[in-house]
Amino acid sequence: MDENKGLISVIVPVFNVKDYLERCVSSILCQTYKNIEVILVDDGSTDGSGELAEVIAKRDERVKVIRKANGGVSSARNAGLEVAAGEYIGFVDGDDYIDSDMYEFLHNLIVENNADVACGGMVRDYKDGFTENNLYKNELLLLNSSDILFLFVEEKKIACGVCDKLFKKKIVKNLKFDNSIILGEDFIFAFSAFYYSNKIVVHNLCKYHYYMRDSSCIHKDFDCHMLQLIEMLDIVEQRFLLDNKIKLIIKDRRACFQLSFLKSVIMTGKCREFYRPIRKNLLREKKYILFQKNTISKRNKINIFILWLCNPLFKIIIRVKHKKLP
Repeated sequence: MDENKGLISVIVPVFNVKDYLERCVSSILCQTYKNIEVILVDDGSTDGSGELAEVIAKRDERVKVIRKANGGVSSARNAGLEVAAGEYIGFVDGDDYIDSDMYEFLHNLIVENNADVACGGMVRDYKDGFTENNLYKNELLLLNSSDILFLFVEEKKIACGVCDKLFKKKIVKNLKFDNSIILGEDFIFAFSAFYYSNKIVVHNLCKYHYYMRDSSCIHKDFDCHMLQLIEMLDIVEQRFLLDNKIKLIIKDRRACFQLSFLKSVIMTGKCREFYRPIRKNLLREKKYILFQKNTISKRNKINIFILWLCNPLFKIIIRVKHKKLP
């Protein structure tokens, strides 16, 4: 083990991922960067995942296991943060896996560029063998806090989660994942880390593999938790002192989330009680959305114009488009 390289603590929340856990942990333990500890946090699994984690820990002294009552992924990650001994912190989900050189790659980016956070790219792996990258141009960026926050909220060049990144512990040691929300908790954590960083390095070479399994939280049918994507933006806007450029991109993203929510209510019939207040909030910004320079697409602007002009017509158009979907 190269003791000259700082210890990386990799936190893995584990909940009912028995079929995937061996692959996940193996990909971490087989890293070319050897100075690693793996913290498996069993979040009240009922499928034997916790027992499997214990077996894996007996095979390699770098693996630690925490067993706790179910509290969600944020609670599990927070439990891992409390015991992490590393100079650097990484996160891998229990059903995903990583390339063998991911942490060496990210660590080198931090050291060579004197950065506080390194961001890589992510591959989405589907059951049928199809894969897709979330980023398209192979490039390296050195960014300050303000610049990366803009790109992060815009969801360009940087993925919104925490798993394809490596953080210096000094940046995240006082941060916690928000247990009160289900969608967007990793966005808020990463946003906070970027906010408190001096320099962030981004290289979108994709080395993290996100497995698209049907039972993952992100694939659940639409429900009122989708409102938390809007709340997520409200939280970061209220919690941090932000420059005007970032405030405007947050306003743009909020409008797009609100429009998506309204479409989903029409298509699914769920959460109808929130339709009117969300529509009202969205249309409060209609002059900015329709007549001022912003990043909202022309298609979304047209939809919002129709929504403003005639709500029944908007509903008809969305329903007709939805029927055409396969």
